[in-house]
Amino acid sequence: MPGKWWVLTAVASAAHEKDGLKDVIEAATKSAVQMIDKLEGACGASAVETSDGFVPPKGKTAECWVEQYTNCTMSYTQIRCPDSCPMVAASPSFPCIFTCVTPEECAEYSPGHARPDFELKLCTPCSVLGCRYCTSHTECKECFPGFVLEHDRCTFYMDAHGISATVLKVLVVLIAFLVMVVLICYCRGYRSEHADENLRNMIEARRHRRLCKLHKWDRTSEKTPRRWFDLSVSMMKDDIAGVGVALYYKRIFHMGLCGLVCVACMCMLYAPAGLQKYLPMKEEVILDKMLDAFKKSETTPAVLFSPLVKCAHFTPELRAEALQDFAEHSFWTLCAMWGFIFVLSLQQSYSCYHFYTWFDEQNVDSSDYAVLLTGLPASTTNEAQLQKMLEKQLRQHMELDEGDIHGVSIAYDLSDFTLRTEVETILSNITRHKEFQIGAFEGRKSWTSRMFEWEKQQAEDKEKTERMFNDGRLKSVGRAFVVFNKASKRDEVLEKYGVNKKVIEMPELPNVEIEGVDFDPVSVFWENQHNTDSKVGHNAVKGALKVVAFFLIVNALIILPYNVFVVGVFMSSGADLAGPSQTIAGLLLGIVNQQISAQVYNQAWFAGFKKKDRFDTFIFVLNTTVQFFNTWLGLGVTAWAVIGKEGGTVEIFSPLVDTGNIGLEAAIGDAFYAMHVPGVLYVNYIMGLLMGGVVPFAQHTLVGKIIYVWRSLPDCLLRALKLILPWAPDDLERYPRFNAEKAIEAPEMGVAWDYSAFIVHIATAFLVTAVVSASVWKLFVALSCWCLFFSLWSRFMHLRVQTASSFNGHLLDTAGWLLWSLPMGCLAGSIFVWAVRSKMVPEIHLAFRVALLVLAMILGAALWVMAYLLIIQPFRRSDAPASQHETVEEVMRMQPFSWYNCNPAYVLKCAYMKELVPDSHLSGNEALLYRRGKEYLFIEKDKQKRVTDRFEDMYEFETYMEWIYEKLGVYSRMSFSDCRTLEKAEETEIQKYTRLESEAEVVP
Repeated sequence: MPGKWWVLTAVASAAHEKDGLKDVIEAATKSAVQMIDKLEGACGASAVETSDGFVPPKGKTAECWVEQYTNCTMSYTQIRCPDSCPMVAASPSFPCIFTCVTPEECAEYSPGHARPDFELKLCTPCSVLGCRYCTSHTECKECFPGFVLEHDRCTFYMDAHGISATVLKVLVVLIAFLVMVVLICYCRGYRSEHADENLRNMIEARRHRRLCKLHKWDRTSEKTPRRWFDLSVSMMKDDIAGVGVALYYKRIFHMGLCGLVCVACMCMLYAPAGLQKYLPMKEEVILDKMLDAFKKSETTPAVLFSPLVKCAHFTPELRAEALQDFAEHSFWTLCAMWGFIFVLSLQQSYSCYHFYTWFDEQNVDSSDYAVLLTGLPASTTNEAQLQKMLEKQLRQHMELDEGDIHGVSIAYDLSDFTLRTEVETILSNITRHKEFQIGAFEGRKSWTSRMFEWEKQQAEDKEKTERMFNDGRLKSVGRAFVVFNKASKRDEVLEKYGVNKKVIEMPELPNVEIEGVDFDPVSVFWENQHNTDSKVGHNAVKGALKVVAFFLIVNALIILPYNVFVVGVFMSSGADLAGPSQTIAGLLLGIVNQQISAQVYNQAWFAGFKKKDRFDTFIFVLNTTVQFFNTWLGLGVTAWAVIGKEGGTVEIFSPLVDTGNIGLEAAIGDAFYAMHVPGVLYVNYIMGLLMGGVVPFAQHTLVGKIIYVWRSLPDCLLRALKLILPWAPDDLERYPRFNAEKAIEAPEMGVAWDYSAFIVHIATAFLVTAVVSASVWKLFVALSCWCLFFSLWSRFMHLRVQTASSFNGHLLDTAGWLLWSLPMGCLAGSIFVWAVRSKMVPEIHLAFRVALLVLAMILGAALWVMAYLLIIQPFRRSDAPASQHETVEEVMRMQPFSWYNCNPAYVLKCAYMKELVPDSHLSGNEALLYRRGKEYLFIEKDKQKRVTDRFEDMYEFETYMEWIYEKLGVYSRMSFSDCRTLEKAEETEIQKYTRLESEAEVVP
């Protein structure tokens, strides 16, 4: 039932026991009205709160417009208000309080209860949305500001003037028009001239999307060169995607432990406090108590009930004593909780750091074999010469056998966009030729012509490559990766260099230095190696400021006006947001959040980081900051909305015993809980899968077909539609496979984004502990359950939905532990609030209390940061002992990527200027740039048929989406075979592919 039962009902006769809920209430109410005059007892007012404290009422008659307390043993219907203010307006949030008001003031003093019942002399609920004075359940006489009175109903002013409805109608009409035109053009047989080629590229792009996911690639395997990771695979033992993913799952475990500690502390605080008698009673409890007493009664009516029957012995003195005890217990409980979590977090952070060392020891990867040389001259572009110089110098200080240095990979300056595009185009041509060689995609009928075209293209690309290097367009950035044959030799070099810098001191290279490497080659942004650290830092700060400015502008122009002029209008009337305005608001907020996330990613990309761990850390810190303040804003808006709906004020900076509206705090706590469960903690992630995965996949597939296959709209509309297709080419004729792949590619594993949840969710929960609410402990229970859900959900997203990525090193996890200071600061702030509410802090001006609160939060956060840095020392280098068995050649045979084939310029040299890298380990067919999703190109031709064994998985949503596409293709052929010419290319879309050889074969 909406609203609270402010009318105290009496129990009717046993004949009503089988009636429905409505009949029971009506019968009991009538009986109460009939017996009011026969009852004996006080007038119902036991105390009035003034500036001097609680005082007895001036007389038996209640006073006007003054909050008064009842003794909670009698009905509101027993209360007699003066004739000047005859209506009893029950407090919407605090028990045992009422106010005598005029009929027109019911909604002002008891929001949501705008209908004065002149028979009962009570303010009762009104079902008319936005009504300020109801004459009946369905008729309104006066509306709240922001609503327009129309035919005895109130309509939101934007809806009344047709603004919201018009916007929705325009959107619906536009969508319907586009769908109709597409169907008409499709039925009439409209088709692009390059439909076969474009459709083939789109089908290949869908295969590419699957191949980009997390697979186990093994070049040495004869049976399974590619296989899915099982969903039950250990994410903390096996090197699935780097140590960063394993640390991510350890953080989920830490969150679960913190949640359980908080649940225990909050239960011990609230269970014995007995605060339920001071908090609002739920309607279901009232009904149970009424019916229970009804069954036991033998007279009619025998018992009168208050909606707060559990307050039977309420007095202001007992209230003050109980609240003072609760405030003191809250302070000490939160202090203990802060200490427990502080110690637990230190232990867990220590465990994470040593887990990183253990993980590095258990799993061998490319980073164990390489060191980074910096300070090289820009003229250093000869890998073989640099390798010989290093071998000669190192032999003076250590034993170095022939072949101990496996190779050198020099980073080149690709800052010129035109040059980088030219390099990538040449490397893409090599990739396409490799696909033709192994028969990965292309049909064999065109093999001869393709070979002829490739010979011509190869000659052109070789000439371009020679000009790049001979003309000096490709220069070194002064950085090179030196790869050792054994990890033990690499560690020996680092150890000796740490003792004596002269180990690599050479006249030809006066400024050279050595750094250890804790990242693999796919985590290197080779195109950004020219950026200096100062430039990257400047760009990062500039990008962060842009995101903050965008966030502030969006809130100032969209979020804040929406909350003031839409949410505020509804809440001030005691109603929840509804109607077309709610639909538009949901769409608008979704677009805003998407744009903020896009801004974070774009600024991280344009900052020009050299390594992916810096890129991920920037995203995490910036996204956490934005989400943290966004959540604070959401909490503030929620509290403001509840206050507007319930009335009253929240006084968290006053002693608890002086707070006259604890029920309002309980309502705010309930609203916070309702906001997080299931919304923030569960629904948001499911909606993220739908809006970030399923919808873009379906949308981009459909839009791509409309434009480049069916061409089923006029060109002007196609160009407008092309704006919502990512990576769309300039023209409307051809849809290159690269563009199709990028448009439909799944987002990368969101570890950097999801790390923010470990900070924001629990910091929010700690903030809620500052109010009195039974929902606080339930929020921590929900948070503990969320950790289990989040672990399973993350596993599903990483293994079946998102594009694979590498997370090496522990920089991201270290940043996560440093930002753990935010939750610790929020909990310290709650402790200070309870110190004020328990009268442990002397009474001072409100501004000073706020300043002390900020200081307490800063001190709590700073104490954690200092303890973490001093005790854990996360930035000290702690390499695990190197493997004495595996060589870099063995690792390269197991992994499709290496320090050589990830370097664009190095691959270009190996392909067309082999004389510059005579000892290169990329020869012949291996001179191929590694790209995510193209791992199959490094598999031998006779094993290609094994690549797509068990290609589809039941846990992928693409499996079901493509099944739908197949059925739609069959239906369209059956339905339109007589009215349009079917493209033979469409037939390929309904095939069930098991091998890459036949995936995009288009019959000419």
